[in-house]
Amino acid sequence: DHRDLHSFPTRRSSDLTPLSTENLELKLEDKIVHMSITGNIKPESMTQGLDWIHELDAEDDDFNLRIDMAQGEFDDLAAISAEFKRVATVLRHSKSAKKCALMTDSMFLRNSAKVEGAVIPGLEVRTFDLDEETPAERWLKGEALIQEGDEGYEPEDRKSTRLNSSHTYDLV
Repeated sequence: DHRDLHSFPTRRSSDLTPLSTENLELKLEDKIVHMSITGNIKPESMTQGLDWIHELDAEDDDFNLRIDMAQGEFDDLAAISAEFKRVATVLRHSKSAKKCALMTDSMFLRNSAKVEGAVIPGLEVRTFDLDEETPAERWLKGEALIQEGDEGYEPEDRKSTRLNSSHTYDLV
């Protein structure tokens, strides 16, 4: 009976040990992979990161990615560009990831992420400023970006009233 094949105990993705190297950190929390890059990643660290992602892919087919890359952590545009190419490799290898939030203060990375997101089937990429942690996490979890209690929040029924009352009409 084929059901017996699924009765073997397996490691859960929640048991995956966080990875921490000199400039790369990977951890899984609430179905979100947090990837922090704080400088040039050595080839052996990149290999470890890809292995970590492959292990997660094998164990879990439903997770999202949050990547933190602050421009100030890199010497120049060439360095940040080189590291983002490595990140793009991780994105292409994350077969089970559905969404990726890139947290950055670099306009170059924001634009690069949009291009990368357009060429990776099944992965939705969105960029956020470094101080937009709450909206990024909410988006990754499928929650509303602005919620009751947030600054600027308006209930849906007030929004529609306000929008409808702001129409102008040209009389001919």
